[in-house]
Amino acid sequence: MIEKAVKEIKQRQQTIHEQIKSLQAEAGKLGKALSVLETLSDVAPEKAPAAKRTKQPKAPKAKKRTMSAAGRKAIGAAAKARWAKLRAKKEGKAAAPAPVKQRRLSAAGRKAIIAATKARWAKIRAAKAPQAPKAAHAERPQGKLPLMAVVLKVLQAEKAQSIPEIIVAVNKAGYASKSKTFATIIGQTLKKAGAQVVRVKRGLYALKG
Repeated sequence: MIEKAVKEIKQRQQTIHEQIKSLQAEAGKLGKALSVLETLSDVAPEKAPAAKRTKQPKAPKAKKRTMSAAGRKAIGAAAKARWAKLRAKKEGKAAAPAPVKQRRLSAAGRKAIIAATKARWAKIRAAKAPQAPKAAHAERPQGKLPLMAVVLKVLQAEKAQSIPEIIVAVNKAGYASKSKTFATIIGQTLKKAGAQVVRVKRGLYALKG
């Protein structure tokens, strides 16, 4: 639309120039005719009335052509579109975030992280692992022999005995215990006896002869 408006203006300008040239040529011709008439008036008798000098017509002023409403609207729309495009480019550049530099982790940092992770998982596994029950100490009745002496006395029998049999014999000897882990306590007592007790077979114990 802008190109069409410019083309119309140029055509109108060329037309006006051509009109001005035509008027100037006509004025030149009139000027020459006036000169001839003035010469003839000088040769004529004095009584002859002087010929009236014709006024040289002035060239008409070129009228300024006003642009049409459609042309002005087209130029305004094109200018707005151009400025909007420029503003969009500037805003796009300003809004673009700066690229974030990726920080590289050093070898020492990686080792520290790996070590901390391993320690954390080891702690978690240790917390989840079932803990071995602590051996409860059997209460020794007042005025009675210690458990080690009672167990060794029970093992003086000729045959080898298992832990359940030893528990029954210990109870009969007057060393009763309410502990739920009394069997574990008897096993630990047999280990503490060391060389005094011999394991004859699996699960069977006897005094060393």
